[in-house]
Amino acid sequence: RIVNLQEELEKAVKELRMRGDDAQRLEQENKQAQDEVARLTKVASSAEKQRETLKSQLVAAEEKAKDLEREKAELLKEKSSFDIQQRRMEAEGSSKEARMNRLIEENEKFKAALKDAGAQDKDRATSDRRELERLQNEVRKLERQRSELVNAFKKQMKLIEVLKRQRAHMEAARV
Repeated sequence: RIVNLQEELEKAVKELRMRGDDAQRLEQENKQAQDEVARLTKVASSAEKQRETLKSQLVAAEEKAKDLEREKAELLKEKSSFDIQQRRMEAEGSSKEARMNRLIEENEKFKAALKDAGAQDKDRATSDRRELERLQNEVRKLERQRSELVNAFKKQMKLIEVLKRQRAHMEAARV
């Protein structure tokens, strides 16, 4: 009977050691899981701050894009009125051509002045075209930035969803 009791005692001691080892291993896993949860919480907090920053930048970029769109519309309207005015002037010019034939002497006097005015109009048209191209490039750039911000925001939302799922799995694993 003593031998049996000793065998049972040895089995109980062996089982107690195994349980102690399991408990230590589980405590280490629990500590690692808690560290991972803390790290993920920090990452999520950082991602949320970055998301808010990007959101405010997106709002500012959208406002700037709207302002540029308004300015573009105004410039296009102004260009349209210039085109109408130019067509009107061309029509008037053709009707005055007959009169100009009769007034050829006077035309010679004003020819030099007209040449200067034409050069100035050409310079102004060139600068207007360059400004319009610059504004269109700026609008394209802002639209590209907006698209990049939207994509970054979507990626952040996906990351947040993944982190939430991981958190839920970790909580489920804890239970």
